[in-house]
Amino acid sequence: KYKANGINTLIDGLFGELTFEDKHLGYDIDTVKITIQVDSNKYLSTFNMAYLVNQQAWIFGPQRLKVFDDNDRLIGEKVFEDVDQKCVSNHRVFSMKLAANKSSYLTILIEPLTSIPSWHPGRGNKAWFFTDEIWLY
Repeated sequence: KYKANGINTLIDGLFGELTFEDKHLGYDIDTVKITIQVDSNKYLSTFNMAYLVNQQAWIFGPQRLKVFDDNDRLIGEKVFEDVDQKCVSNHRVFSMKLAANKSSYLTILIEPLTSIPSWHPGRGNKAWFFTDEIWLY
């Protein structure tokens, strides 16, 4: 439903605002899968992602994130322990070290919060996940 400028939204260098309609990709699915083609001559060691948290609009951060190389080898993983805690709306940037490697593409699997927590008016429903930038170095 929220597709901004399509996949280019993730690499256009434009960070979204606290509003989510224009510059974010919005997902309400079990697992978001993003495949990024990368320069196979460069070692990549860091994954970065910007995302939105706006709990009033049912938008929560990710619950889990995994990065795989082009051989389907897990090269980075993060479990977000506090994703279901109350917080003010904000735009977050997450950075994670990867097992350095040369790949022609990376696959990112993002698992949104599976169920909105009991303290929220939308309790029990699927949470939305919104992201606006991904970059690697």
